[in-house]
Amino acid sequence: MSVKAGLILDKVRLQLNDSQKTAKSDWEIFQYISDALREFAEECARVDDKTGTFTAKTSLVMSAGGCALPEEFIKISRAFGPTGEELLRVFSDVPKAGEFAMRGTQLLSGETSVTLYYYCYPAPVNNYSDMIAIPNSMLLPLVKVASYFANGNDSAAAVTSQYFSGQSVKASDSSTSKEG
Repeated sequence: MSVKAGLILDKVRLQLNDSQKTAKSDWEIFQYISDALREFAEECARVDDKTGTFTAKTSLVMSAGGCALPEEFIKISRAFGPTGEELLRVFSDVPKAGEFAMRGTQLLSGETSVTLYYYCYPAPVNNYSDMIAIPNSMLLPLVKVASYFANGNDSAAAVTSQYFSGQSVKASDSSTSKEG
């Protein structure tokens, strides 16, 4: 299910008892919603969530110095060579055919191209009409995590996102999933 960011904003305001818009601006609440989505994305990457949540796929053409990882990159899930074989991650500055390595924000491989499946940060939420792909079961956790951030309770936000990470936001639109 996709919901408009404005609906999430309204629910966060109710959670904060700020329906009159006196304590927080809309912009601030959109930032807290974005922070909550990022928190869920990091938690999904940490536990290697296999539901497709906050994941993306891209094809990268390798050069001698490697290839830059996507800007929204968090963690590699899997990497495949040009013929579809899964590549082995190694810790070397010169990976061979069938291997890949990371050096900072660069992906290195002995292959000519790599199809990369990775965990990624969602696009920030900036206005009422932005769509957030989220199952009904995750609406309240997202609202709670955003509300905890708004109240300055980062530890409660982290614990809540950890608790719900197994059923977090599904990647079904461009706000949470990117195909490269």
